[in-house]
Amino acid sequence: MKLGYPPNLIELKICEVVPPSLPTAGDVLLEVTAVIGAFSGVGSCWINAKEMESFSNATHLLYSSLQGIAQLASISPEDFTFSLEPSDSSGSVLVKIKIVNYHPVLCSLSGEFIVELQALAQVVAWSKNPYLDP
Repeated sequence: MKLGYPPNLIELKICEVVPPSLPTAGDVLLEVTAVIGAFSGVGSCWINAKEMESFSNATHLLYSSLQGIAQLASISPEDFTFSLEPSDSSGSVLVKIKIVNYHPVLCSLSGEFIVELQALAQVVAWSKNPYLDP
């Protein structure tokens, strides 16, 4: 799933879903790529299944009524945070992201940019139907 346009672009890709037979069923391994202006960052993290569901519900509310804040954070919240919130009453949405990568050395990227509300349609669809990206 991609959100934004260069020079501000975030891509979230589900690489693995924990099978139903395991205690952490539905948790997902997320690969994150972000470009904010002249800076870029990559990372991967595990997201709890309940966190994905909460993010999905909040994203749908934000998209349908321009109310609330949709937040997604990794199981270790210092590794990844992503949020969407109304920027103004005309339909702009503020996108915030933070990625921390520890390998091979510690590096991080954080930033924010604005998208139009209709750009969230893809995020809503993606969050409602987590799948393994090709």
